[in-house]
This record gives sequence, C-alpha cells and structure tokens, in this order.
Amino acid sequence: MLSPSEYDHLCDQLITLYNDLDNAIIEDMVRRMIKMGRVTETTRWQARQLQEAGFLYDDILSEIAQRTDATEQQVRTLFEDAGVQSIRNDNRYYRAGGLEGIIKMSDAAMQTLNAGFQKCNGDLKNLTLTTANTSQTAYINACNQAYMQVTSGAFSYQQAIKQAVQNASRNGTSVLYPSGHVDRLDVAVRRSVLTGVGQTVRHLSLINANDMGCDLMEITAHSGARPSHAVWQGKI
Repeated sequence: MLSPSEYDHLCDQLITLYNDLDNAIIEDMVRRMIKMGRVTETTRWQARQLQEAGFLYDDILSEIAQRTDATEQQVRTLFEDAGVQSIRNDNRYYRAGGLEGIIKMSDAAMQTLNAGFQKCNGDLKNLTLTTANTSQTAYINACNQAYMQVTSGAFSYQQAIKQAVQNASRNGTSVLYPSGHVDRLDVAVRRSVLTGVGQTVRHLSLINANDMGCDLMEITAHSGARPSHAVWQGKI
C-alpha cells in the first residue's frame, strides 16, 4: 500500500500537464470573446457566436490531441512507480515477519497494474472530452451575458467583454459528470487518478499477500473516519 504522504504528491506532474491545457483553452476562449466585441448587429452576433463556438470546440480537441502522448506516458509512469513503491512498503512488513518479500511482480500483479492504468487513462480521456463540451457552453453563455449587458445599455462592449473575460479566467475549465455535478478539470483529474491508483495498489497488496501465503491483514486506523469505517479500522 501507499502512505497518505505518498498519495499527496502522486499526480503533481500530471496536474501540471492539465493546467497547461486549462490555460490554452482559457486563452482561446478569451481571444474569441475579444473578437466578438467587434460585432454589433444581433443576427451577425449570433451567427458569429455559433461559428466561434464551433471553432473553439475543434481547437480544444486539437489541444487535447497534442497532449495525449505525454499524458498517457505520465499516467503509465505514475502507475508503475506507485506499484513499485507499494511493493516496497509491503515488503517491510513481510521481511519483519521473517519472509523473503516480493522480488518480482507476478503475472497477475502485472495484469492488475496494466488494467488499472488502462481504465484510468480511459477515464481521463472521457474527462477531457467533456471539457470540450463544457468550455464551448461556457463560451456561449459568456457571450450571451455580455450581449445582454450591452443591449440593456448598462455596459459598453469593452466593459461587458472585460467582465466575461475575467469570469472565464476565474472559473477555469470544468468537466460535467453524468450526475450533473461539475468540477474544475484539475480537481476531476486528481480525483480520478488517486481513485484509480488507490484501487490498483490495494488489489496488488491482496495479490502479493496471497503469493506470500498471508491470509491476515491489519487495517490502518485514522481519526475522523466515517462511521461505517470506524467500526472495523485498526482490526485484523
């Protein structure tokens, strides 16, 4: 297993890649909003807005494609490193108990590690695709809001677009889950990766325990555990 401190910084480098994607998308949205400030007629505004939204969607997909290889390699390395560290941690207990410890991952462990990587990688691809949709929607909403502010006479084009740009920069990119829940892209990525790695290394620990002939485990304990967990934590 991995320690809490090892989990904390598990995907720092991966988040940097997604922050770069976030910045690229926001810059594209801002550039298109600024261009929209030059359109005055309602019909022209609406036509231009839809056209730019389509271009934005295509550009986001292109940005994602450019980063796919680097992201996939980063996720693969992350899972491999987590698997190795998990075995090192488990081996300390096996050796303290007089056992040799795990020298090499079994075929079952390798299959589990690869399956965990593949699932997580697929989940991240799905997240980024929803980002293309939510960013396009956010762009259209921002443009509509700016246009309403201008037509109401309360704001000039420059003021309305400036406010739309500030909102886009502050909110960042997001993902939409089937449940309707919305999260920032970096938050969603971190949750997905930590969940995937956590489930995978737990499975690895069970496989390794079986390989070592161990059928007992001491469950870790921590303060603030949810009630359904508190009843069995710290026990064999």
